[in-house]
Amino acid sequence: MDQPDIRAIQDALNHLPIQCRYHGVKTDPSSPRREACCDTGIPARRRQLAQEALDRQRR
Repeated sequence: MDQPDIRAIQDALNHLPIQCRYHGVKTDPSSPRREACCDTGIPARRRQLAQEALDRQRR
């Protein structure tokens, strides 16, 4: 992945919330059937997972 692509992805991620309004940064799903801590935490959980994947690409 080249730098312009990485910057574009990072810019998009920056528009997602960092934490859940109710559970803060603890967005891990409470059960295997859930995507995040609650419905409100889904965008923050997606941001966290995408950021981790992007960080792995940068190495």
